[in-house]
Amino acid sequence: MFVKLRKKIAGSLLFAFTACGISLCAAEAERMLSNVNDPDDAVSRLFDRETRCVFQMVGRGSSAKWCIRGAANFDYMVIVQAQSRIEKKTRLSRGRYEVVEKHTFEIMSDKLSVSKADISIQLDNFDSKKFDKFYGTLRSLILLLDGPGSIVGLDIAKSEAEKALKKVDGISITRLLEEMGLPGDAFAQGIVSDVFQQAFNARIRPLTGKTYKVIYTLGKNKLPISMSYTYEDGMPVTSEEERMVLDRLNAFIDTHTVPDRKCRVGDEWPVHAGDIEQVMDPYVDGHYIGDITVKRAENDPDGSWNLAMDPTVLSIVDDKGNITGSIRLEKGSGKVDPQNCTIEDIRIEGAARMNRVSSHHWLFQSRIAGWCQFVGKLKSIRR
Repeated sequence: MFVKLRKKIAGSLLFAFTACGISLCAAEAERMLSNVNDPDDAVSRLFDRETRCVFQMVGRGSSAKWCIRGAANFDYMVIVQAQSRIEKKTRLSRGRYEVVEKHTFEIMSDKLSVSKADISIQLDNFDSKKFDKFYGTLRSLILLLDGPGSIVGLDIAKSEAEKALKKVDGISITRLLEEMGLPGDAFAQGIVSDVFQQAFNARIRPLTGKTYKVIYTLGKNKLPISMSYTYEDGMPVTSEEERMVLDRLNAFIDTHTVPDRKCRVGDEWPVHAGDIEQVMDPYVDGHYIGDITVKRAENDPDGSWNLAMDPTVLSIVDDKGNITGSIRLEKGSGKVDPQNCTIEDIRIEGAARMNRVSSHHWLFQSRIAGWCQFVGKLKSIRR
């Protein structure tokens, strides 16, 4: 009996737990990155590399349908491993450059785990207007067919039904079953498993195994860097999900994170969040907006540079200018190879609040309970 009931509820409950992440609606074919002060220096820092990125977010979310609400703790993780090869650096007129990069995604996947699930009756999404309209039509029909006396019992039944609904609103089905001596927790967890049939396994994204051609154009006069991309054969990328991830790429992340290779311990400078989106969730609805103050901290004993990031709040804004979420950066750090002034790793952590994620996100159509915790990590290995 429980198996049939569990599957019936799972079929009607679109159970997606809200996460704090980041995605684009209709991505533009060309994206603008921040300018660089010295194009010659920026291009000289480009090299073939392997990047490994992990973004993890934990919190509690819920989703409701047909007056049944499911809530659970979630643990969401995005894993990216890619190879970047700089194929061409062409110096153009007036101090401009065109850089061609081949970017291959060896692994592009994410996974979602849920725990401490609870199923409850929730009437805040009950459409009372439709119910009243249906009742009014039924009442008129019975009145027409059988006369006034026939509707007295119907009115009493409606009144009693409304009282009963108020009593059960918010009742935890999980807890109710446990009080009856039945496996309520297993029942709720079973529904979660049924709705997310493969949520406990990594979902391989369509970018895995594909190579893309990325073209950057940069110059002087504080003009932004333009970035565009195609498939390896030059055909345009039409998949929104693929473009969402490609829009986060930045071959100039070294220069954007450390713009001055002559900086000293104690120096600080602003870094635009949009230039380091590779370390964040790619499936949120929008781009990260705001500045992060980066400081050069004391060196490691081996001479490697250390970076520290000041706490700040970043917004997530979609293409229409709507704020779809916010990031509270609580701690950030980085390590730099002093010989080449290139990034070896970046780590950020803090809390995020998501109003909306993209339809490509694991946690689409869910509601997050307040702020969730996140950690983003990027490691760059010179090849």
